Amino acid sequence: MQFIGLQGCGVHLRLRSLQALLLACCLPPLFLLAALPLAADQRQEAAPQLIGHLDLRQWNFADDGPVPLTMDWRFYPDTLLQVEGVGVAPERVQVPEIWNRRVQQEGRAGYGTGTYALTVLLPPDAGKLGLSIRTLSSAFSVFANGTLVAKAGVVGPNAAASKPAYRPQVALLPDTDGRLDLLVQVSNFHHARGGLWDLVNLGGYEALSEQFQRDLQLSMFLASVALLLGVYHLMIWSQRRRDTSVLVFAALCVSLALRTLCTGEIYLLQLVPNLPYNVQVRTEYLSIILLVALGTVFVATVFPQEFGRRALYALTVPHGLYFLMVCLGPVAFFSRYLLLFHALVITCVLYSLYVTIKATLHRCDGAIPYALSIAAVALFILHSVLVTIFPEFLGLDAIRGSEYLLPVGFVGVLFTQAMVLAQRSTSAMEALELRTQELSAARDRLDDYAQELERRVAERTAELENANAQLDQLARIDSLTELPNRRHFDEKLSDAWADHARGKRPLSLVLVDVDHFKQYNDHYGHVQGDQVLKQVAAALREAVKRPTDFVARYGGEELVALLPNTERAGALQIAERMRRQVEALEIPHAAGEHGLLTVSVGLGSAVPETGEAAYQLLRQADKALYRAKSGGRNQVQAVT
Repeated sequence: MQFIGLQGCGVHLRLRSLQALLLACCLPPLFLLAALPLAADQRQEAAPQLIGHLDLRQWNFADDGPVPLTMDWRFYPDTLLQVEGVGVAPERVQVPEIWNRRVQQEGRAGYGTGTYALTVLLPPDAGKLGLSIRTLSSAFSVFANGTLVAKAGVVGPNAAASKPAYRPQVALLPDTDGRLDLLVQVSNFHHARGGLWDLVNLGGYEALSEQFQRDLQLSMFLASVALLLGVYHLMIWSQRRRDTSVLVFAALCVSLALRTLCTGEIYLLQLVPNLPYNVQVRTEYLSIILLVALGTVFVATVFPQEFGRRALYALTVPHGLYFLMVCLGPVAFFSRYLLLFHALVITCVLYSLYVTIKATLHRCDGAIPYALSIAAVALFILHSVLVTIFPEFLGLDAIRGSEYLLPVGFVGVLFTQAMVLAQRSTSAMEALELRTQELSAARDRLDDYAQELERRVAERTAELENANAQLDQLARIDSLTELPNRRHFDEKLSDAWADHARGKRPLSLVLVDVDHFKQYNDHYGHVQGDQVLKQVAAALREAVKRPTDFVARYGGEELVALLPNTERAGALQIAERMRRQVEALEIPHAAGEHGLLTVSVGLGSAVPETGEAAYQLLRQADKALYRAKSGGRNQVQAVT
């Protein structure tokens, strides 16, 4: 029997065991990579394509799903078209693809403008269609049959006239009458790589919107899991600060949460809608820099003997330099070095995989789970890098759109660490209990247990108080409109009535009802109805100017505003401004009197008296609202 000797843990492993371990780590990635071209071929067969045209007249979007527009498009470099011109000869380009090899201005690869064109033949009963658009670099406008349906930033012929932006979205297409002419204007003067570099999917608008929301929810879920694990391990480290790997792991979890918010549908934009382009791109780059650097440091802290200090410095110092470059330099500068950073990422992952395999051979604790999870991360990072650099490479479109592979892989590493930490904690606690039983007297043990119990009760009490406070806050906010709910409003009205009664000051209440909202839901769907309620709520918030004014959702499609220290004349002006604000949204409403979505407003004003009920004011507003609706809607009425 042949054996191989290994140093570090004082053990010998069989050569066949080493071979089996390497095969177990390498074969799954090889099988997955080998299956990519086959999956891509199947997608091509499912959606028949022609050069510059796509014939989908036999396609059923309801049954067959959306179609990725991954094919040859017509391309007009250095030209921004809204309608394809006669006599202008286009080029053929594969989408998705960066245009750096085709467009170049001012001596900078990737800078320039261009228009992508595609003609799609559709079935006559295609229904309401939409486009799912990811991040295009770095500003774009999409025209469907000559109508602007989507945009991000401002497209312009030069850097001064253009404004970059990343804005994933689902665009509603106009009626196509069996033919869809797509024009995508793209301009890039702010990033090292430009063009239509990500997927554009054509499908049913409702289905694409639902998928967009599901992807956002998945992003939020993965980020929440990573953040909770980070906070949990930070609490563990605060109790035992000698184990630096726990602190590094907590920081790794937080960086993973940030990275998840910056990818895919970019949930970060849901949290901060007006986030500037430079800040967004820097956040995206810094998150992956921190993620890879902290992951490398984490492996080094878990297996310091196998990793080596020189290797750690060689791998982390470049991360620090690129981190400073991203923090201090413009986007166009640091994005040019993305390819070198990708090479550094692959090096770090492969070396970490080598270290964990080496630790496995040395029989170190937790090495096998780490090796398997890091092998999965290595595969996902390789896929992510290849798709980023070579969008058309080896049919990798087969799994394009799976931006969550990498976060899922890192979540596997996080759970591996949690499992190993739990095993180590369990072993440590068992050893401690054994020593306590051997060396401590019964009285000391009882005292220790009593103190431990008091500490845990205090912690649980604090956690319950925090949880109750959070639940109380959630119970006072309407989850859809993010306005205060009916319960919060009732409390606010009661307090305001009592306060104004003591000071003999006027108090006004505005009751707002969305006109024909049931018909709107029946016609456009409840998902669109929820979006409209959000828009109306935002418009009412903008209509009130004072910080003391209070806007809440009263119930269903009714909203209410409480205006302290406001007489009837002033309240009428505010109510009219609220009505006009909603009307200015110009939301189409097929069942509305004016073809647009409107609101009816009722106003009640009074000087509260002690001993009277606060709901008298609400009844006045409700009576005025009834008169506004009876009088033709889209108006403001007040009880005289």
